[in-house]
Amino acid sequence: MNKKGFTLVELLAVIIILGTILVIAVPRFTGVANASRKKTLEISAKSFSSELKKAYVQDNFEISEAGKTFTIEGNSFLGDSLDVTGELPDTGKLYVDPEGNVALTLTKGNYCAVMPLNGEVEVFEDINMCELGFSQITLIGDNPLYLRQNTVYVPTSYVEPGFVAIDEYGGNRPDKVTVTSDIDINTVGTYTVTYVLKSNLGDTIDTETRTVIVYDGIPPMVTTAVATSNNTTNNKYAINGNTVTLNLTFTKSVTDPTVTIGGRTATVTGSGNTRVATYTIPAGEAALTEGPLSVNVSNYYDIWNNLGLEQTNVTSGGLVTYDRTAPAVPTIAYTNGYITVTTQSVTFSSSDTISGILNYTLYRRSATLTNNMCGTYGAWSSLGTQTSPYTSTVVSGNCYQYYVLARNNAGLTRSSSTSPSGTTRVDTSAPNAPTITASGTEIS
Repeated sequence: MNKKGFTLVELLAVIIILGTILVIAVPRFTGVANASRKKTLEISAKSFSSELKKAYVQDNFEISEAGKTFTIEGNSFLGDSLDVTGELPDTGKLYVDPEGNVALTLTKGNYCAVMPLNGEVEVFEDINMCELGFSQITLIGDNPLYLRQNTVYVPTSYVEPGFVAIDEYGGNRPDKVTVTSDIDINTVGTYTVTYVLKSNLGDTIDTETRTVIVYDGIPPMVTTAVATSNNTTNNKYAINGNTVTLNLTFTKSVTDPTVTIGGRTATVTGSGNTRVATYTIPAGEAALTEGPLSVNVSNYYDIWNNLGLEQTNVTSGGLVTYDRTAPAVPTIAYTNGYITVTTQSVTFSSSDTISGILNYTLYRRSATLTNNMCGTYGAWSSLGTQTSPYTSTVVSGNCYQYYVLARNNAGLTRSSSTSPSGTTRVDTSAPNAPTITASGTEIS
């Protein structure tokens, strides 16, 4: 038998033929394998969809108004599960809405399957292609949102009201949303919070904005308060029947405040950042405490509903002092008897613990002096406002009487007696020359 081996040429030819076969066959085999994997995952997805619909119809699980979601991680269900046979995918989300519509996404190796609600199953050789289908971002809370300025009076901070980005499987995916803002809660202004929803591939799916208005958070307060009265003697004092007025200026426009003067509620008029508060002391007032009338301003708000600072005795130029008590009865002193000069000293005094003495008015009347007897006195005449001691010019041959009227700074008065017991008699003339008459018997 003739045994003959392959020549080198024949071996090379065989290698080339085998290589050609591999070049042709391997891709086809790989394609067939890939197609098999895709088909298997597609069948698995449809099976899950069918099982989920069946479980829904049979009431095998509780479902909320938001639907029901089943989760697969590491080839097993997390939490609630479905009665399915065969090997589970690597990961998955199965969702059924309250009407029984099903959506899902499954991954196996590098493959993924996705089925939107009321849609068909699609399989991709790239798990990133199975992007969860989002609706737009829904903002929770107010838009625009009003935020009080952060101050030492009322500290505040921005708290995100929230948002939702629900995928087609009922899950909220805040991790897919990027939130940025330029809010400065310490400064009044209008700011923007931006919400950007992106896909796994980095594509922007939706953008929403929230307007945040940081409004004035500084409470209003009184800047000036001028207290006066209509007292004709001194407008920093008040007596019964007088009206006390408080002119107020605030740092901003405010609502009508509650104002008390001397603890009594005042009538408030005005608008904007100015108010006028008035209180009329009753003519027969007997209970109001004498002395400085305290003022209190409270219960007022600005347009942002910031409560104003309660302020007491914030007057410019001092408080109005209330006085209903007249000065003490004045004392008066002058010579009770004869004087032989044409001037006479009159002293007087009084006191007032609330308002203090403003001045004294001195009064005098006279009568003719005859034979040590004072005739009928004339009317009292004012010597004007005087200070003690006062030197009075008098005329010889007359009688004089005095009284004094003390007036305090509130205009209240009190006088000494207008029926004085003392009388000054003025006689500057010497007696007529005396005559001597002798009578008797002449003696020689």
